[in-house]
Amino acid sequence: LQLTATGKGEINQRISAVPGNFSMPSVRAELGNSFQLQCSVSSGEDVTWEMRNYNSSTWEILDFQKPLYRWEKVNEKDLGIYRCQSTLTRQISCSVGLRLYKSRHKFFNIRESQKNVILMVEGILLLSLVVIPGTILLRE
Repeated sequence: LQLTATGKGEINQRISAVPGNFSMPSVRAELGNSFQLQCSVSSGEDVTWEMRNYNSSTWEILDFQKPLYRWEKVNEKDLGIYRCQSTLTRQISCSVGLRLYKSRHKFFNIRESQKNVILMVEGILLLSLVVIPGTILLRE
């Protein structure tokens, strides 16, 4: 089975187990935004979703049976490792870790041209209020 992860600002990521590769794949989701994991199974087939915390060794069965597991708003309690299992074939997907991140919003969201105008005004003020009076005082 394969898992596909999609979220705001991310392209679809196909996740599957690679033989001989023992590192667990992980996906990133932005805190507070929607996110989804898609389990690739035959159409109409139900799956069992399982989740475990990063510091736990026991899998918890989630109360959701559809191949598309969707979060409207991802939060800290969703952090962990997920996998799906086909209810018909009992085949288990690879495990995928869900990591969260907070987006960094700009303090002032202004264009580059506006920044240049502000810098120019600062320069003029510095020149007129500090440099010119200082030069006059030094001459006297």
